[in-house]
Amino acid sequence: VVEAARIVRRFRPHVAVGTGGYVSGPAMAAALLMRVPVVLQEQNAYPGLTNRLLGRFAACVALGHPEAKAYLGGGTRAVVTGNPIRRDVLTATRTAGLSKFGLDPGRKTLLVFGGSQGGRSINQALLAAAPVLLDRLGIQILHQTGKAGFAAVAEEAERRMRAAAPGTPVVRRDAEHVVLGRWHVVPYIHDMPAAYAAADLVVSRAGAITLAEITARGLPAILVPYPFAAEGHQDANARALAQAGAAVVVQDKDLNGDVLVEHVSALMEDPERLARMSTASRALARPEAAEHIADLIERAARG
Repeated sequence: VVEAARIVRRFRPHVAVGTGGYVSGPAMAAALLMRVPVVLQEQNAYPGLTNRLLGRFAACVALGHPEAKAYLGGGTRAVVTGNPIRRDVLTATRTAGLSKFGLDPGRKTLLVFGGSQGGRSINQALLAAAPVLLDRLGIQILHQTGKAGFAAVAEEAERRMRAAAPGTPVVRRDAEHVVLGRWHVVPYIHDMPAAYAAADLVVSRAGAITLAEITARGLPAILVPYPFAAEGHQDANARALAQAGAAVVVQDKDLNGDVLVEHVSALMEDPERLARMSTASRALARPEAAEHIADLIERAARG
């Protein structure tokens, strides 16, 4: 806090903005002690400790989820803004997204990812489920494994497809993209807006920004909250979408191939339910969040 206070004194800001996490605690505390207006941005449905402690002293708190308001105390000047997302999440087109990844415009697309590092349980469940889903539903799968697990997952995916469907063509195999019939395996998706635009259903973790992007696109989701997220905030995020009818939640410990087949099949084979979930997802979106937060920061700076 003392070090942060020296920086605040030297920099002389008109406003300080904290996005939660223990790192922001000392800087925001120093700003408050030196009477600099503070704006906090809380991304999750259950606020982190830093924002819960400092929220009552802030000029305002910008909330990603309305559920977070209940944890911040009655005196907090909290405003539900949603979480900021990249503009191209909204503007990417399905045609361009399908073309980007070499996907078939005539088939439904399942997008599966576990975050930038991948998700071991999600990868393992999909390895078991994908051959069944591809055969039963006739869909296509875009699967981000994470960079660390890519080689092993791609090798196992090829082995399983050879066993399940011996005639499966290996359309492409390189360091960044393995295509096994209709199963596209990649280490990392650099163009997530294009991936979202191509998707009909998402299987993912429940990070706050991921959910903001999913709802901005109005995508139905099967969410597998990361079990080691601080204070279980991904569970709270996922529950918020499930309660609104936009997602199905599967706990990490319960996830396996059979469970994934069950949920994906139930949704893909029920277009009306998928459409209802899509409508519910889009209703949660706050695409103007970045502008709203910027207005709050400018207002605090002027005040």
